[in-house]
Amino acid sequence: LPRINLLGFFMPKITLLILLLPLGILNAQMPQKALSVGITPLSYTGDLNSAYTKWGAGFTTSLILNRAKRVNGEFQFNYGTVWGNNPNYPTQGITNNYFKSHFFTLGYQLRINLLSKENYKLYFSPGISLFRFNPKDQEGNNLKDDISTRENNEEYSNVSLALPIKIGGMYFLNNGMGISYEFGWYNPTTDYLDNISNLGTRERNDNIMFHKISVLFPLKPREN
Repeated sequence: LPRINLLGFFMPKITLLILLLPLGILNAQMPQKALSVGITPLSYTGDLNSAYTKWGAGFTTSLILNRAKRVNGEFQFNYGTVWGNNPNYPTQGITNNYFKSHFFTLGYQLRINLLSKENYKLYFSPGISLFRFNPKDQEGNNLKDDISTRENNEEYSNVSLALPIKIGGMYFLNNGMGISYEFGWYNPTTDYLDNISNLGTRERNDNIMFHKISVLFPLKPREN
């Protein structure tokens, strides 16, 4: 599974960077641009999971801009898998009680620095993304194409917008490399991540919570 490969590849590097953090305090400066590559534990909430208790995993990469002191930007791509099931869900005869969906997002986020120093930042980050998903049943069949799982004439698009929001922090060593941790929600503007909407019991859209642990690679050094 991608989750196993990603964890095996990145966790030793992240651990090494954490151990080396004390060595990078002196004269450390974050670059003006950096490439972020990381892993994302993910959890869905919706009609088939009322709390964030079932976890998937994903991959994230982004171009981080650090030139300004207060407000910067970030171009981001995310890929992940979420799932949910509820054998006791009131199916009303036709809705599914299980789904698994691969999704990706492509978008832009502001990073509003709450604390900004030479080698670390704490920030709040709202944004907007293109969000694409494909819910499937336990046999791998596309639920979107199975009109028998919804009301008559209830159709939807598997492409939507998302309004992600997160808080996070990043720390850079004196060689320009760094690590970051972020926590937030994707906030997709659709109620169909699990293929259930009109016949569902919730009155709000489905959502995905995430944690992100990333390694940061310098692309453009800080100009003195």
